[in-house]
Amino acid sequence: MSAKVFGGVAVAVGAIAVGGYVGVTSVANNKIDREVQDFLEEEELQDVVTYGSVKSNLIQQSVEFRDLEIVGDAGEVVSVDLLQMRDFDRQNDPPQFATVEARGMRMELEETPNPIVTQTLQQLGYDDLAADVTLSYEADPEQKTFNVSIDHRIPKMGSFSGRLQLSNVVLPEAGEVDGTVWLAENTGAELVEASLTYDDDSLLPRLVDYFAEQQGMSADAFKQQLTAGIPLATQFLPDSPIARQVSAELQEFIQTPDRLSIFVSPDRPVGLMRLSTVPPATLPELLGVAVSAN
Repeated sequence: MSAKVFGGVAVAVGAIAVGGYVGVTSVANNKIDREVQDFLEEEELQDVVTYGSVKSNLIQQSVEFRDLEIVGDAGEVVSVDLLQMRDFDRQNDPPQFATVEARGMRMELEETPNPIVTQTLQQLGYDDLAADVTLSYEADPEQKTFNVSIDHRIPKMGSFSGRLQLSNVVLPEAGEVDGTVWLAENTGAELVEASLTYDDDSLLPRLVDYFAEQQGMSADAFKQQLTAGIPLATQFLPDSPIARQVSAELQEFIQTPDRLSIFVSPDRPVGLMRLSTVPPATLPELLGVAVSAN
């Protein structure tokens, strides 16, 4: 699935989730469908997003859509078995916390815009990629903090879990949720800490077997080749304990792929705008980067 398609999916899923939020907080369950349809028409998404059913639970403060279909620019169809919005803030506009979960998000490989990617995935043994994605966030306007987490899992491939904590964040006012304006107002936002974890579920061994066969090598020989190339790939980093740790942990992960985690924990919050001006070689030390395999 291309980045453009993913962007379209994110917009459509976000819009329908917000539509569900509008419905579940303002009307009874028997009227929520009409509220969502009105919202989609207002956003001109009625021809982009369709769904089989929508149900709200006022006690659990949740709304769920089943059998979603989202049409991309090229006519490709992304389907979502279940989209649920739960644990959201009903007292504030915009909500200061919420969780959105999509289960069974998939697109037929034949419809992917890149035939090379489609062919490679099929040769790796993937015919159907159904992803489960959960996104949660929590904001505190008084403390000016913003925390977000995302979990993305594709069976028989792997899963990603990301966490991000920001400080000095200016939250949008009620009725002014505009992404461009919001980013422009947050030039002083600071990175407190972040992490990214990948758990392999057979993707790396499949890739190793595939490329080893392409080069006429054994899988073990190809892994040794990859391992030997890690120091070269990290040579832009100045020699330091961090650089040596990154190299060693990546080598271990290639040999025995299980879990690879990257942690960012600077001694003090670092301004996001500053990151674009810092030489790449000094970023790991500035950000307190640590890598852990398995």
